[in-house]
Amino acid sequence: MEDEDEDGNDNASMTLQGEGTLTTFEIDDEESEVSEGEEDVPVMRLTMEAENGDIEVSRLAFELTADNNVQNQEDEPWDAFEEVSLWIDGDKIASFDASDEDEYLNDDAGTESFRFSNLDLILEEDEEVEVLVAVSVMNSVDGADVTDAAKWKIEPISVRYFDADGVATTEDVVGEMTAGDDSETFDIEVEGVDDGADLEGSSNTPDDNTEVVDEDTDDSDEYVVHVFDIEVDNDSSDLEVGDVYATTTMTNPNGTDIDGQEDVIDGIFMTIDGETVEGEAVNSGSLSNDTESATTTSGGGSTSVVYLFEFDQDVVLEGDEDYEVEISMVFKGQDNDTNYADGVTVVTEVNGSDWEVEGSDSDNELEGTDTSETLTLSSADVDVTNYGWTSPDAGTFLDFKFTVEANEEDYDVLLADFAYATSGTATTTGPVLSRTAGDATENVAGSDYTVENGDTATFRIRWNLNGVNGDTFDVTATSVAGRTIPDDEEVSPTVIRNVN
Repeated sequence: MEDEDEDGNDNASMTLQGEGTLTTFEIDDEESEVSEGEEDVPVMRLTMEAENGDIEVSRLAFELTADNNVQNQEDEPWDAFEEVSLWIDGDKIASFDASDEDEYLNDDAGTESFRFSNLDLILEEDEEVEVLVAVSVMNSVDGADVTDAAKWKIEPISVRYFDADGVATTEDVVGEMTAGDDSETFDIEVEGVDDGADLEGSSNTPDDNTEVVDEDTDDSDEYVVHVFDIEVDNDSSDLEVGDVYATTTMTNPNGTDIDGQEDVIDGIFMTIDGETVEGEAVNSGSLSNDTESATTTSGGGSTSVVYLFEFDQDVVLEGDEDYEVEISMVFKGQDNDTNYADGVTVVTEVNGSDWEVEGSDSDNELEGTDTSETLTLSSADVDVTNYGWTSPDAGTFLDFKFTVEANEEDYDVLLADFAYATSGTATTTGPVLSRTAGDATENVAGSDYTVENGDTATFRIRWNLNGVNGDTFDVTATSVAGRTIPDDEEVSPTVIRNVN
């Protein structure tokens, strides 16, 4: 077992201090399963420490054998492994060609041993050093698809080191330096058995908001409407992305039907890992429906259209990685309300089970769903803020307040643009719209005001409760002045009728 590094410490006296000895050599497990074709998977961690001075580790010897407790279909390491390597802090410091039978040091008992020589690994006194032992497995290993038929054991058998004076020491590791943990066992699994990924929501997805569209025929800017994540499983092989889908649901609160989503959406795009693909409408409602578009009826009607994005395996998702996915849209102009009017809403939804995400062992490895927040379209560039519910007299009134600032042109605040639903036993008078502060021109009492460009006004929508003592009244509001009301301001406090 002696080799050319017997005197390989010529420079050690220049860098090492003291008469160091190796006093710690601990073995811990890392990964217990390695897939066919995987590279540089750590299966063992070595912890070494020197005392009474520094040392230079020049050689480590190992055995790599099929587990004797099972009947491996493949029991020659050179037919199962491409490489064994040593790593420190993410850097590969040594490698052994495990596929070459002639490189092994076979003993009389047939044990397949090998060694890393000329390591020049410095252990400073009282400083622990961790070394990962990693394996790279061949693409096809007999028995990898059979339970308990591809178990392997790796075991360190000796370590050789020099002290500051160049004195060489060779230690038998097993039984002398290890504290009972002499080896580590791991399985070789068929490639793709652990493939998988999850589609999950992202905190980066836009909240409910309103995007500005042109009142004539110009297209809008490109708006990001939905952001979600794909988290690839730790042990997954690379996954190729093929055809994927997103469903867009459009709701029309206005008085005129929309002929189809193509009258509103000029383009829809999906971006995964820097690759952007434009979507194509393939049907309406579900993948089993071949209708490409449908009328979005007035007064709250909605339609759903499925869009196809053909990535053609140009995007590869790597194991143990997270990817952020964006869906963006460009909207057509309203064409003076002939296409659509303010208040149309858009929501997108993705279902991983409909996507073609191909791993090594199956066609679809993606699970999970996610839905965007609501996007409202409006031609008016206005800011709506300070939403809130108040009840000046809890037994008499219920008020909803908001502030409107017109940025580019005059804006009409209409009671008819306030979308809401009520519940409870109380009857009410109203609602009535009024201005409580700021600059706005009253056009029709209780229902119509104009905020001129550059002005700001605060409004109140009031219900006056009627009925008997104890009657209740609740309101759930969804939009006002062409803007979606935030989730935390949608629901009113419950008002209980108090007859004095």
